[in-house]
Amino acid sequence: MISSNLKKLIRAKVVNKTLEELAPSISITDLECVFELLPLEAEKIHYLARRREFEAHLEYEGDELDLLGFYLDNGFNIGDHEYSKELAINMGLKSKELDPYFVGSNEGLSIKRPELAMSKWWRDLISVISSKKKPGWIETCYVLLNTTKEDQEKFELEFKKLKSLILKGKAEKKHNWILFISGPERRRYVIVGYPYLPVSKDERDGIMSQALDDERTQKARGAAIIGINIQRNDYPYSVFATRMSTDLFDTLS
Repeated sequence: MISSNLKKLIRAKVVNKTLEELAPSISITDLECVFELLPLEAEKIHYLARRREFEAHLEYEGDELDLLGFYLDNGFNIGDHEYSKELAINMGLKSKELDPYFVGSNEGLSIKRPELAMSKWWRDLISVISSKKKPGWIETCYVLLNTTKEDQEKFELEFKKLKSLILKGKAEKKHNWILFISGPERRRYVIVGYPYLPVSKDERDGIMSQALDDERTQKARGAAIIGINIQRNDYPYSVFATRMSTDLFDTLS
């Protein structure tokens, strides 16, 4: 547990560096476990980046696999609790939830692999965007991963409501979108859902640019737009866009 927590190494005077000068301490065996349960590159990047921030901001008890078990529940998305000086989390038993898979699969048993909690649509979005690797895919996936499963389901519900209004001709404007703000103020990301009827590419891209120019989007660390041509009913998306001038990573202090 000490080796997985740089702050404990510093307090124990095992190292004489500051937190900002050190890289996360993860054994090769634990890193193999992390990569096995997070198969997508975007998931690996998000885990390693957020793990460093999470370790710096929060007091916790647990080793690397406890951290991994906790991450699978919520992607380290716990809101303002991450920055609370009054909160300490004991996650010392989270790794036990992973034992059936690692022990069972090692013995040749067919055990369902634990995975990061996501709605089906969200998982499909990240999987397809990751597989196509279009420009901005890493930034888009990183923003999408900064949400809890509960928030993903709320976003999808509002998206379906807006889609229904557009198809019935009852939408407020010619072009409509939903704008979802994710994370606490210092880790704010914006996700835009844009259901649209067939238009020219220039018109569609112009609308997405408007969404990216929104004041709330500009203040966020990163933004992603998921567009769906609802006449074709593409799945999981028709087009995605992201703001390239990002500031995705939080400070350690």
